[in-house]
Amino acid sequence: MLKSFEVKDYALIEHISVEFGSGLNIITGETGAGKSILIDAMSLLLGERASTEVIRKGAQKSFVEGIFYVKGNKKVKSFLEENDVDFNEELFIRREISLKGSNRCFINDTPVNLNLVKDVGNLLVDLHGQHEHQSLLRNETHIDYLDEFGDYQELLHQYGRIYSELLQKENVLKELREKESSIKEKKDFYSFQIKEIDNISPQEDEEDKLIEELKILENSEKLAELTSEIYQLVYESDNSVQASLAKVKTLLQKLNEIDKSFSEVLNESENALVQVQDVSNFIRSYNSKINLDSEEVESKRERLGSINLLKKKYGGSIKSIIDYRKKIGDEFDLI
Repeated sequence: MLKSFEVKDYALIEHISVEFGSGLNIITGETGAGKSILIDAMSLLLGERASTEVIRKGAQKSFVEGIFYVKGNKKVKSFLEENDVDFNEELFIRREISLKGSNRCFINDTPVNLNLVKDVGNLLVDLHGQHEHQSLLRNETHIDYLDEFGDYQELLHQYGRIYSELLQKENVLKELREKESSIKEKKDFYSFQIKEIDNISPQEDEEDKLIEELKILENSEKLAELTSEIYQLVYESDNSVQASLAKVKTLLQKLNEIDKSFSEVLNESENALVQVQDVSNFIRSYNSKINLDSEEVESKRERLGSINLLKKKYGGSIKSIIDYRKKIGDEFDLI
């Protein structure tokens, strides 16, 4: 229900404020009294297009404002909530036209665009004589009257929810079908890539390990030579470290029998012999395990080369290869 209507600096009207009561309200007057101007101002309030020509001569801007009582109006409430406008029992609509050409619209003090004002105006007022506001003559409004008469709000809400779910599922189905077509086109290409990666099957921490192993294998001759030389110096030669320390230990024992102050040094010499023995044992064990197999060297070189080739093609790292393999594997499974 329209409660009040205020017009300022519109056409010939300087300022007017009209209060309306419940039931029938009639505005009468002689020809030229301004009744049609009020109707035009109401059309402006409800979203009709306007130009600066409507501004009263001598004024900078004109405005129209209406207050509507909308408690219980579910359509208006739903519409405002959908458009992020606060809903109150009283709905304020305000329209301003300035000579600068600006056109400002407000609903409940919230700035809105003109189309929003027009849409909410269609829910509030029928202006007979202005056919765009005669909702009874607009076919698209008839279904709303039928729904209201049958009190189908809850049913409509359920239908809207189910229909929304249907649209979402149809969109998902459409995307899957489009993706299916796209993937089928790539099937052979993905199959080749999967086979290429799986033939190598690189492990994430494998590259560093391969590089280290290859470094050792490529230097196996040098390792064998150096460890043999060390073993000779430490243990096997006549003047080895082991033999010299053993001789030192014997002499210290004789000295200790005379002077006990040599006991600590004697103990240290014994520890040194143990450490030298540990070193010689490690060197001998390492030397015995040195692999001079050139075929293994070549095998590891080929594998490292294969991994580097995959890295160049699939992202620059083993992790990127593994991630890409998983991605195309998942897409390939969709087929």
